[in-house]
Amino acid sequence: MAGYVFYFVLVACSLQQVFAIDCFNVNLETVMNCDDCIRCGGYWCNKPREKDHEVHCSARLNDNWCPGHTEALPTIPEETMDGDTITPNYRALTIKVNKPSTRIPFIYSYPNNSHPKVDITVINSTQSTNFEIIERNTDHCIHEKCTTHVSIKTEADFCSANSGKYEFLNVKVKVENVTGEARIKYHVPCACKCSDNAEKDSKICGGKGDYACGVCKCHKGWSGKYCDVPPVCDNRRGDLQCTNSYSDVECSGNGYCGPCDACICFDDREGSQYFQKDNACADLCMIINYNYELCLHDKPEGKCQDHLNIDPYNKTRASETDEMNRKVWVQCQDLLDGCNIKYLAMRDANDELHVMKINSCNGVQDSFVTGNVNITLPTVLGVIAIVAAATAVAGYMVWKAKNAPVPLAASHYQELEGPENSAGINPLYKAPTSSYNNPLWKGAAKV
Repeated sequence: MAGYVFYFVLVACSLQQVFAIDCFNVNLETVMNCDDCIRCGGYWCNKPREKDHEVHCSARLNDNWCPGHTEALPTIPEETMDGDTITPNYRALTIKVNKPSTRIPFIYSYPNNSHPKVDITVINSTQSTNFEIIERNTDHCIHEKCTTHVSIKTEADFCSANSGKYEFLNVKVKVENVTGEARIKYHVPCACKCSDNAEKDSKICGGKGDYACGVCKCHKGWSGKYCDVPPVCDNRRGDLQCTNSYSDVECSGNGYCGPCDACICFDDREGSQYFQKDNACADLCMIINYNYELCLHDKPEGKCQDHLNIDPYNKTRASETDEMNRKVWVQCQDLLDGCNIKYLAMRDANDELHVMKINSCNGVQDSFVTGNVNITLPTVLGVIAIVAAATAVAGYMVWKAKNAPVPLAASHYQELEGPENSAGINPLYKAPTSSYNNPLWKGAAKV
């Protein structure tokens, strides 16, 4: 659009994607995300003692490595309930990914000290694969009391990339010819509590990353322990760039300074669909106010300069929304020669700007709008004038009728060929036309 004076910035858009980590081929000591560490069965330290490389994730817990700073995982209270035929009848506990669970003994009565058939099945799980029942042996029976031990193991990829803070497994234990059954609930943590408390755009990370679980998670392009290594910017421009990540002034108040010193425009503001990413996130009001002031001041309606159209104000159009339920028309205002002009603006699919004035500064007053009908003030005044004139004529005719002379009685007329030959004066009679022109005939006719 002609006449732009805003500085231009090339915006690098980043899309966050989640990829499943390959826990079988990853070195846990290189993992720098607490959730990934827990998903792979590791232990996370928020403040490791090692100063050289500060390993945060380890396959084994070592107090010398992480004294008192191990991340607490979401757990459930351990619970045990005795039963009449099988004890325990219910057991709930938390287990860790890729680590065998505690062996749970189930005791029940069985005659003749024989070895019954025990059926152990997973009856409900938030994950359908990547676990196994690793032990379900029946010990020898003594005095008709038998014991069966059960334990389970979740594999390293039990937790998926989109898992919640935890998953769970429910196991049923059923003994042949024994009334009732036992249940086990295994709770499996898959993410860290500290991930919920991330400090967005943390100063610790230089405003270029989020701080959580003792580490900086850098924004795309940035790297380093404190996100202090800038991205490689092959597209950096030579003109003025934004520089301050803590301020949105450089990005017209409609965005923030992102990688390669480029403005990243907000997408959740009114009119944000019109923010210009290559123009410091300038919005419609800024563009129109700076480049089309003469149009706003002088043009009542119609095409005004390239790409700008002054449309008649219409209340129905003003309330339009797009397919994402965003307002199509954005309200703007500008101060012109002491006049505070207000208007609505939008940009159509052909990159044309449209303005509907709410008020004007060129003597044309506000429009009166009902539905889709646009009636301007001059039109209203014209209608009022016509009504007033008609009322005046009607009043005059009434006055004239009241003050007209009384017509002569019938006896005052001579009964000849017609009243026009009467010697009396009939005040209601007018003489016939003596001649006329026939517009359908080329000559003149005399009557």
